[in-house]
Amino acid sequence: MLRFKQSLAAKITTILLVFFLVALSAIGLTLSISWQLEGAAAAINDAGSLRMRAYRIAHRLARGTAITTHPQRFSAQLQQDLDEFEITLNKLVSGDPSRPLFIPRDNDIPADVATLSNYWENELSPLLRSIARQPDPILRQNEFNKFDRVVEPFVGGINDVVLKMEHSYARNTNILRLSQVSLIGLAIV
Repeated sequence: MLRFKQSLAAKITTILLVFFLVALSAIGLTLSISWQLEGAAAAINDAGSLRMRAYRIAHRLARGTAITTHPQRFSAQLQQDLDEFEITLNKLVSGDPSRPLFIPRDNDIPADVATLSNYWENELSPLLRSIARQPDPILRQNEFNKFDRVVEPFVGGINDVVLKMEHSYARNTNILRLSQVSLIGLAIV
């Protein structure tokens, strides 16, 4: 009889230990997913702000009267807009653990963000910095026209990245909910 009790006690302990490990794993998974969701939410916000910043720059360029009446102020404001855009883009690319901010790693999002960053660094930023330094209004207008042709597809690329991030966020939210429902089921059992 004593041997039966020991084996029953061992079985109960093993079952409890398995339930404990499963619960601990599920809790760890939900914590990890919630941290990822927090970082992705910040990334979605910053990527969305890049759209707004690109259109703000386009709006500033469209206001031709401000350029001709106050060229130094225009150049300083444009330079500030460019610097703010680059700070936001760089945080999106490299992440910011203090917020936390990091882009989702699925759906080719890192590659898309890198493509946007490279296009900004190699095409748009040099063009806009040239506009900010250009004293000749006719040459500046030619550069405005170049910018007008490329800003819309660039913002479209940003929008595509934001949509991919939102889909990833929704998928991770569903995984989090499933994990929480599993924990409830485990608690009931």
